[in-house]
Formats: sequence, structure tokens, C-alpha cells
Amino acid sequence: MTKPGTTKPSRPKPNKPKPPKHHRPMSCWITRFDKHMESISYSLLTRRQYRHRIGLFAKWLADQHHLTTPQQVRPEHLGEYQAWQVDTYRKPRGGRLAVSTQAMRLAPLKAFFLWLHKRGVLDQNPAEELILPLRPKALPRDVPSTREVA
Repeated sequence: MTKPGTTKPSRPKPNKPKPPKHHRPMSCWITRFDKHMESISYSLLTRRQYRHRIGLFAKWLADQHHLTTPQQVRPEHLGEYQAWQVDTYRKPRGGRLAVSTQAMRLAPLKAFFLWLHKRGVLDQNPAEELILPLRPKALPRDVPSTREVA
């Protein structure tokens, strides 16, 4: 117990100022992007997958280039990430990523950076020129071969 008159008057805690937009980390923007997706009725599974895939890029960006904010991302970084997925990254059993998996990892980045650009967080969209890999198209199984046609 404290004696009357010995307690310090309580002072309101000052609000911690938010850092300027260019100092906010990727995780902050990923959370905001998730809220945006929720507001336009994206499914919970889609939102979870987008957060995970953008988070993979953010981790790679921090590990490889020590970059932590979206303003630091350049088109070269996205191209390098795309090449890294094709050439360097291996699944736990040693296999390469399928073309469709590569595209699924890059599509959320295009949406994320477009959203940041539209919000005015980024002056330019670094993912604007990013081309998603396409699966090769195969002929249907019942198409006869050249030998069968002859």
C-alpha cells in the first residue's frame, strides 16, 4: 500500500508516432493488403496463400539483399527472385519447382505491388514488367501422331 499523497500523478502516454510510409516494413504492408483483400471478399484460403507467398518473397529479399521495405524493391529484384526460383531453389526432395508453382508464387507479388502503387505508397510499380511463366501447352492425348496419320 502506498501512503496518500505519495503516488505519482498518472500522465497519459503519448501516442507512439507511426513511422513514415517509407520506413514501414513489408510485414506491415502485407497485413494491410490482407485487410484490403478481405474487404473485397477474397476467400480466407486465397488470402492465406497470398500472405504466405508475399512473405516468402519478403524473406528472400531480406536474406539476399537486406531490404525490408517495399520502396526499396526494384524490377531487378523481382527478376532475380524469379530466376532464383527456376535455377537455385529446390524442393525438400531436390526437385525443381513446376512452372505453375512459379507462377503461383509470382502472381500475388504482381497484385501486391500494383495495390501499393495505386495507394500511392510506391511511385512506380516494380512488378509492372514481370512476366509470369506459362505452362507449355501439349496436344490432347487422342491426337494421332504423324506416323499414324500417314
